[in-house]
Amino acid sequence: MSNNIILILFILVLGISFVAIILKNWKWMPVFLLPILWYVPRQTATGGLLENYIFLRWLSVLIIPLIIFIQLMRMVVHSKTIKFSKIILPLGFFVIVYLFSGILNHSGIMEILGSLILYIKYPLLFIILINMNITKKVVNAFTFLFIFLVLLQIPECLYRGLILGIRSDTLSFTLGPWGTLDLGVYMIYAVAAFSAFGLVKSTKRMNLIYVLIFTLFFVIALLGEIKGFIFAAPIVILFTVYGALGQKRKRVRVASALLFSSIPFILFFLIVSNWSKIYYGSSNTLTPFVHNLTNIFRNPFFYFENQSAGSAGSRISAGFVVWNYLSKNLSTLLFGLGPGSSLAGNFFGHSGKLFNLNIPYLNQIGALLGEVGLIGFFIYFWMLVIILRIILKANAFFSEEYLYILSASLIGIWFYYAVFGPFYDLIWRHDASSYIFYFYAAVIYNHYKEMELHSFSR
Repeated sequence: MSNNIILILFILVLGISFVAIILKNWKWMPVFLLPILWYVPRQTATGGLLENYIFLRWLSVLIIPLIIFIQLMRMVVHSKTIKFSKIILPLGFFVIVYLFSGILNHSGIMEILGSLILYIKYPLLFIILINMNITKKVVNAFTFLFIFLVLLQIPECLYRGLILGIRSDTLSFTLGPWGTLDLGVYMIYAVAAFSAFGLVKSTKRMNLIYVLIFTLFFVIALLGEIKGFIFAAPIVILFTVYGALGQKRKRVRVASALLFSSIPFILFFLIVSNWSKIYYGSSNTLTPFVHNLTNIFRNPFFYFENQSAGSAGSRISAGFVVWNYLSKNLSTLLFGLGPGSSLAGNFFGHSGKLFNLNIPYLNQIGALLGEVGLIGFFIYFWMLVIILRIILKANAFFSEEYLYILSASLIGIWFYYAVFGPFYDLIWRHDASSYIFYFYAAVIYNHYKEMELHSFSR
C-alpha cells in the first residue's frame, strides 16, 4: 500500500513538473505530448508496467482538456481571436445528436459525457492547434521524434521476435501488451511519410534505404501478426503516391512511384504466401482471416461463430452485425442505442449494450453506429471529409517542399484513418492514430490558410 502511495505521489510530482515545463515552453507542447501518448496509455493493459493504474489509460482525456484550457487562456490574455475551422459545424451537430441519442435512450449523464469526450477530444485539439503558432522547427522536431520512435521499434521487435521467440501482441515491450495495434498504426503512418519524402527527394540511395525499412516493417508485422499493417500499407502507399505525383510528373518521380507502389505489394504477397510456414495449425490466424474476408464480400452481415479462428474477420464484420441489429427499429438505426453502448466497462463498471450482441471485436464503424446511429456516424465522417478537402487543396497549392511532402503523406494517412482503419478497430478513439493525424492536419490547415490569404491579398 505504501509503495502505491509513493508511486502515485511520484506520478503527481512528475505531472506537475511536466505541466510547468510545458507552460514555460508552450510552443513545444505538441512534441512533449507525443512520447507521453506513445508509451503511457498502452502500459496500463494487463501485464503492463502500469496495469494497476488504469486511469492512465484515459490520460489524453485529462491532458487534452487541460491543453485546450491553457491555450484559450493564453489567447484571452493576448487578446487573440479564435480561429474556427469548418469542422466546427459538423462537430457541433455531432455533439447535438450525441446528446439527443443519450436522452432518447435514457443514458446516464456520465456515460454521455465520458464517451462523448472520446470522440471530440482530438477534433477540439485540432481547433486549438490551428490557433497555435506551430513553427517549422516544431514540425521538424515532431517529425524527427515520430520517425525516431518508430525506427527504435525495429531492433527491439527483431530481437524479441527472432532471438527471444516472442510473437503476436507482446512483441514490443516498450509499447506494452497489445501494443502491436499501435505499432501497426505508427508503421503505416511512417511508410506514408517515407514514401512521400522518397518520391519528392528521389535518389537511388534513399530509395534503397526506404525499401529496406519497408521490408523490416513487414517482417515486424509478420512477427507481431499485425494484419492491419500487412493489408493497409500497400493501399496507403498508393494514395500517398497519388498525392506526391499531384503536381510535377517528372520521369524520375514516375519511376520512383512505380518502385514505391510495387515493393509493398511484393512484400505483401511474400508475407501472405509464407505465413503458414511460420504459423501453422491453430496458430495460423491469417488463413481464417482471408477466408472470412471472402465470406464478408459474399454476405456483409455474416457473423463468425468461430471466434478463435475468425476474430480478425469478426472485427471487420462488426459494423455489419451492428447495422443488422439496429435496422430492426428505425429509431435505433438513426440514433443508435445511446452513448456508452460501446464501452467495455473498465471505467463505469458495466459494459455497454453492444456487448449483448456477443461481438468478439468491436470496430469503429460498429461502435459509433451503435452509440449514435446512422445520423451521428455520417456527421462525424462529414467532419473527416472536410479535413480531406483541405488536404487535397493544400496538396495542389503548396510549392514549398516540406509542406508538399506533408500533404502528400497525409492523403495516405487520411485513407487509413477515415476508411480502412474504422473497419479494423476503434481508430477514432485511439491516441496512436488520432494525435499524429490531427497534428499534421492542423499544420497543413494553417499553412494553406496563410497562403490562401496571401494569394487573395495580391
